[in-house]
Parts: sequence; C-alpha cells; structure tokens
Amino acid sequence: MSAEFTPRFPSMDEVARLTAQANAMRARAVVDLVARVAGGIKTLFSAVLEGRDNARVFAELQGMDDRLLHDIGITRGDIIAVANGLKTGRDIANENRAALSSAAPRPAA
Repeated sequence: MSAEFTPRFPSMDEVARLTAQANAMRARAVVDLVARVAGGIKTLFSAVLEGRDNARVFAELQGMDDRLLHDIGITRGDIIAVANGLKTGRDIANENRAALSSAAPRPAA
C-alpha cells in the first residue's frame, strides 16, 4: 500500500503571482522601515532642539539677579525645573488655590 509520490511543479502563472506577492510584501516592509527610521530621526532632532532651547533658557535665567527672578515669580532653585518646562512648587500651589476657589462651596456639617 505504498503511494507513489509525484512532484507537482507550479505553473508559470502561479510563479508570477507568488513573485508579485513577495515583491509587494517586500515593498511594504521597506516603506515601514523607512517610516520608522524617519520617525526616529524626527524624535531625535526634536530632542536635540528642545535640549538647546532648555540650555538657552537656563543660561538666561542663571544670568539674572535674585530680585529679577523674584519679579518673574521664580527662585534660583526653580531655574532647572523652569528651563526643563516643569512646573515649580509655586505653580502647583497657585493651580491648587485656583481650583479650590472655583469649586462649589461645601455645605456646613
């Protein structure tokens, strides 16, 4: 009961169809790769520009005297946070104060 194996060779149409599918898949993979690389370069470029801006802001704030810093509402200890775009303790306190003042009054207990 042995079955004899007879090889089946694909027709020229099947070979052409499979080749076209493989080429389309390869093209999609290349496009995806290029898009990912471009996205990574864009992210890197943005980070470099942001770092330059932060360094410029830091240098400008460091060059100010304490009175001028006080006039704009920051302390010398806040300079790094402000240069990096972070909120200082004073900013957070002001936001909390504003949120509390705009909230509806609580009924008396």
